Amino acid sequence: MIHGKPDGIALAKKLNKNNIDIPFLFLSSMQTKVLFDEAKLTKPITYLLKPFNKLELLFSLELAMEKHYEQSNSLSLDTNNAILSPASLFIKKNKSIQKVAVDAINYVEVEEKYSSLVCNEGNYLIKLSLTKVKELLSNPNFIQVHRNFLINMKAIKEIYLEDNLIVLISGQKIPFSERHKAAFIKANPILK
Repeated sequence: MIHGKPDGIALAKKLNKNNIDIPFLFLSSMQTKVLFDEAKLTKPITYLLKPFNKLELLFSLELAMEKHYEQSNSLSLDTNNAILSPASLFIKKNKSIQKVAVDAINYVEVEEKYSSLVCNEGNYLIKLSLTKVKELLSNPNFIQVHRNFLINMKAIKEIYLEDNLIVLISGQKIPFSERHKAAFIKANPILK
């Protein structure tokens, strides 16, 4: 009953016809079996009825992301966690879920049980260890430079090896520990 064209089912059929592989779900006030059967043929993740429960919708979105990206144990949408896709994190912040591009993360800093993802647009706090964040990102652009810091190589402006300091394009200064500096130099033979 969406005003205008195409309606949700027509849009879903078009996505499928053009092999556009994105997860989708239906949220409808229409409770007829005929409409449900037509929607079901488009292979949605789920079909929810209005009025909807916010928590049910969030859980359905989380399951859709897990299924689509084949993540068997992604993190729950609880107040301190995120869901990961290959290029983005979906992070719960206040009352919304925000999409954060992995490339937009300048660095990750850990303090106790929490990791702070620092981006130009803002910071996001998630309840994960640095090791777990590094594993989830599984992105070669992110390297550990200190026991408390994971840095996006694309965000580096300068490296001061003698001063154990990394300066980012944004002007932020990150410490470079001796242990991680030695591994960085070994991995980058041009620096020897």
